[in-house]
Amino acid sequence: MNIAELLSVDMKTVMRWLRSGFHWWLDEMAAMLPAMFDPRRKRLLEYSRYEADGKIDAASGKAGATIIITKSSCHFRHLQMPRMSVTDIRSMVELDIERIMPLTADSIVFDLIIGKPLADGKTLPVDIAALPLSLALDVAATAVELGLTPRCVGLMDVDEHHLEFDFAPAMRAAGILPSRPNATGRWWTAVALLVLCNIGTLVLHDQQRVSQLKDLVEAQSIGLNAVKRVENRLRENANLLTSLEDRRESQQPERLLSTLGKTLPTQAWIERLSWGGGELRLSGYAAKEVDVVAAFKTAPGLTRVRASQAETMADTRAGKPFDITAQIKAKAL
Repeated sequence: MNIAELLSVDMKTVMRWLRSGFHWWLDEMAAMLPAMFDPRRKRLLEYSRYEADGKIDAASGKAGATIIITKSSCHFRHLQMPRMSVTDIRSMVELDIERIMPLTADSIVFDLIIGKPLADGKTLPVDIAALPLSLALDVAATAVELGLTPRCVGLMDVDEHHLEFDFAPAMRAAGILPSRPNATGRWWTAVALLVLCNIGTLVLHDQQRVSQLKDLVEAQSIGLNAVKRVENRLRENANLLTSLEDRRESQQPERLLSTLGKTLPTQAWIERLSWGGGELRLSGYAAKEVDVVAAFKTAPGLTRVRASQAETMADTRAGKPFDITAQIKAKAL
């Protein structure tokens, strides 16, 4: 089958493939189980026997669970087949059942038992038992008359009281026995309950982890608050040092006085100097021909140099008064 054919397959065929694959997986898992877990190897404690006269007699325990048929009513064959899965072996036997048994395929129901691999490791012993369809119908009809719903119909090993062959699955497939109650719904309900339990467990585990984390945070809160206080103090000290550094860079009286001394004309003198918040104010006297404002406009580190209204005062014998305001550039002096 190529990719185009695979993509054009309908959903019914896909579901059949999935069911076949699931049953194959179940057979493989069952084949891996130890013999002690094989249902056929369990000792029969409750069974009924189908007698030669067509009656069902409760031979031991509660009747109805298992119906035992005499071996003389069946046909047997022993084969050696290549080693393969249980599903593949059953499919090969179904295809060749008319060649294997002396009866036609529509006149029998059969079961098989696969033994352990032979010495070569490549061959499996297969025992096949076939029950005539007429006898299977008689068994089912007699069970219905007695109000029994057989779970197993097969042969028993008299010495060990173990079930050897079970024809019930083939009888159900042929419509002779009613189908067993579908356990799929119960399995899905169990799966849903387990999923809900897992989700609940995860939620509970998460809540416990969150509670543990809260307890840990509360236990560390005292030390954490102390660390935060120390951190805040360090941050405040850093801000204070930065502020002091900025103020020191922007307020250097020696640099300012040096700049004023270099800029002030020789025929002018300062009578009053005030400095605060980056603003400088100078007042004093100068000769009539000296332009103090123009001189200070050329001073480095000073900006917005202008004369205040006080400079309009009349000249005196000491000279022309001046009153100047200016802005000091940050970190320029």
